[in-house]
Amino acid sequence: MKEYTSSLLIRTAGVQFQYQFSSQWWLNSELCYALTGTQINGIKYYSDQTFIGSSRVRIHLNYLNIPILLRYEFGKSQRFFIYAGPSFSFLMGMKNKVLYHAEPGSKNVFPDAIQVNHFYPAEYKNYNLGVTFGAGVQFPVCEKAHLSLELRSTAGLTSINPNNNSEKSRTESTYLLFGYQYRLARN
Repeated sequence: MKEYTSSLLIRTAGVQFQYQFSSQWWLNSELCYALTGTQINGIKYYSDQTFIGSSRVRIHLNYLNIPILLRYEFGKSQRFFIYAGPSFSFLMGMKNKVLYHAEPGSKNVFPDAIQVNHFYPAEYKNYNLGVTFGAGVQFPVCEKAHLSLELRSTAGLTSINPNNNSEKSRTESTYLLFGYQYRLARN
């Protein structure tokens, strides 16, 4: 079994605050709860140089994200937009799940699964600094309400694992977001 990592489908929800300072420029700030994670496949185990099995590890990290984004809008009825800016994230908790697979014919020394839950685990930093960028389109529903569709990416700039000096562990997330906006103030 080849060792590799893969992404997991994640969920996010939150609220957005916008300040318009010209007809095309906005300052956005958000408060989002995001469930992120990764999966590591093919970790191999040996006993006396004999392959006895492998495992798959799923790591789920729960973050409170606060991006501050400069947004540029253009278009008439449907408004297209692009944005970028820093993102500050705070680790709210995590869960690891390890699934073991014994090699056929070998003595199964593995449990079926081990699940470990942590809150502010010592092996991960409880904060993360990143950069967020994306693009999207919004459609008017009425004068104050809009539906939006956007593609966003956030890349972590800091290592989230302070104990591993040889390899930097950084977060990277891509989101497909659907939104409903209701503007409380007039433009």
